[in-house]
Amino acid sequence: MLRHSDKIITVLTVLIPLTFQVYYIHYVSNNISQLDYGNFIIISSFIIALSQILLSIPQQAFSRFYNNSKYIDIVNEFRTYLIFINIISVLFIYLFYLFYANRFSTEVYILMCLFFIFSSNYSLNQNIFLLNLERKKYFFLKIMEGVAKFILPLVLYSYFETLESFFSALVLGYFLSLLIILMYLKSYIFKFSYSFNNSKKYFFYAYPIIFTSLSSWIISFSDRYFIDYYVDTENVGIYSLLSQLASFAQIAGVIFAIYVNPIVLAAYEKNKTLGLKTLKIYLKQLVYSLIVMYIIFLFLPKNLYINLINENMITNDYYFYTFTILILAVFLTVLQTALSMYFVLFKKLNILALFFVFVAIINIIANFLIMKYGIIAAAVSTLISYFILNVLIINWLRLKGVKLKL
Repeated sequence: MLRHSDKIITVLTVLIPLTFQVYYIHYVSNNISQLDYGNFIIISSFIIALSQILLSIPQQAFSRFYNNSKYIDIVNEFRTYLIFINIISVLFIYLFYLFYANRFSTEVYILMCLFFIFSSNYSLNQNIFLLNLERKKYFFLKIMEGVAKFILPLVLYSYFETLESFFSALVLGYFLSLLIILMYLKSYIFKFSYSFNNSKKYFFYAYPIIFTSLSSWIISFSDRYFIDYYVDTENVGIYSLLSQLASFAQIAGVIFAIYVNPIVLAAYEKNKTLGLKTLKIYLKQLVYSLIVMYIIFLFLPKNLYINLINENMITNDYYFYTFTILILAVFLTVLQTALSMYFVLFKKLNILALFFVFVAIINIIANFLIMKYGIIAAAVSTLISYFILNVLIINWLRLKGVKLKL
């Protein structure tokens, strides 16, 4: 278990970037063109999809095998993989360019390439500190990332008021953050490293996560493209802001991932029974936390949200109902993510992948309702998808003999 000071650092690691995001949502909803922000969401959603396709196997395998490998060797192996992954990402972004053509400037497409390269390298190297349980350094790095994602884009946009300036700030922020993290890791001297046997081991362990990650993206982000096509780009921006505000409910899940996952993985490596018992204890605490958070949400006055986001998005009943549905969907997302840890430990990611693919198909079908009902249909589609996914996971765990009594 962690010391009390480590628990405080873990909570602050989540809360401080969250305050950046609060200001970000408030500023964007009141000061940035919804057309510009909607276009930014179309681009950033594609980059998220690209990350799910290209980085899901490396990220999952790196976390799973880090504790039973020689640290410098496995770090350099995955840094080597990133070189090839970043080259492939440029090809995908070129395909995106062919599809959207003149909708965005050439500068935007170049910035997309740079952003993926810097953020993917930052993500891998940042994870080293989490897995080493170096909480203080990880805390500082998350603050740096928060500044890059939520503060710098607002600063540059306030001066230039263009999509290019918004994106340039993201690239600059991640570039500077990456330089700092590489200074921290100067003892991890890079050396080109590749092992066919290790690559095969990583791939066959984690390949199902591609289907899981891509399906997760479909459930959470594909609706932006349906909204863009059937409604308009401005509503893409509005829906994304409502989703981000609702995502504050993920705070319990983020703390769970940062605080609990490394502990459970380390415990499971030593003793499987102890690892499963540890996970079960923390899952109970998470469920209680979600129940308390939901009760608090039910009693919060509308006026509170007006201080966080554009007033029209709260006073408009249609948008507010969309927001409340998204809150419920986020709670189910948090629960699903935590329960999925069992599939990591049991090395049954292929089963989880099947569940995700099935639910993603349901989600795509439901998203066509956006044509008739607008963005509220996107929220309902997401809620239904994660409800079905949780039911599938819980029933499968029962068949495996895992009792999840509160």
